[in-house]
Amino acid sequence: AVNERKGNDWTRETAVAGTFYPKDPEKLDSLVEEYCHHPESKIDTPVIVAPHAGYIYSGKIAGEAYGRVNIPNLVFLLCPNHSGMGKKISVWSQGVWKSPLGDVKVHEEASQHFLEACRETEGDVEAHLYEHANEVHLPFLQHFNPDVQIVPITLGPLLLDRCHEVGRALASVFKTYGVGKALIVASTDMSHYISAEAASIQDKPALAAIEGVDPDGLYRAVVDNDISMCGFIPTTVVLAASREMGFTTGKLLAYGNSGETTRDFRSVVAYAAARIS
Repeated sequence: AVNERKGNDWTRETAVAGTFYPKDPEKLDSLVEEYCHHPESKIDTPVIVAPHAGYIYSGKIAGEAYGRVNIPNLVFLLCPNHSGMGKKISVWSQGVWKSPLGDVKVHEEASQHFLEACRETEGDVEAHLYEHANEVHLPFLQHFNPDVQIVPITLGPLLLDRCHEVGRALASVFKTYGVGKALIVASTDMSHYISAEAASIQDKPALAAIEGVDPDGLYRAVVDNDISMCGFIPTTVVLAASREMGFTTGKLLAYGNSGETTRDFRSVVAYAAARIS
């Protein structure tokens, strides 16, 4: 297997380089540059929400978030578990992640702090081995900060109370570093495989909850309306952490769908980028 580990080797090979994004470092870096919004000045922010599809579909939406904010040396990456492998709350707690733009170190101190703060959470590689949803963010982070270190967290299905618990743990760790020194990224796509028109209607209450920094509202909107938002658990956790830290202003930066690339608007995946401060 591509990611087979030997002994205590905590090196994660790329799982989707060459499919979700280019393998060639120069092509990849120039593509990220092309996708990113470039304001006159960037801001320090605690939290962004960004998508994780193939770059031709969601790269421009992700770039609307990444281009506007400063990328500090520590980034907490929270994504859903598409494979169902590994622990329900899984932290890759040491070693490096490979990327065409160079190795990305795992921030072992922050990873350890999170493991200590969040009960029943373990250092685990299995949930991450073939999971694309955090990997696709790395080139964006590296483009703006080659020295970035990460805490990769993969989350399976969780009840709302547990989302709040994980959010409190994340907030407690983030506070030891602070805005400008650390960033939290919630990795999610929005509605899947419905028409573009239906997606824009269905996603509205979820997007409103993100803008309102309302974790309960997001969780209930997704569950009650059966919204196929794959990363609603990590996004709920991140909204809970934001509230815990006193960040209450959400701003939707971009919303779009795969039909804008394929020109088929009958069945799309929708994407959003947002910032919380």
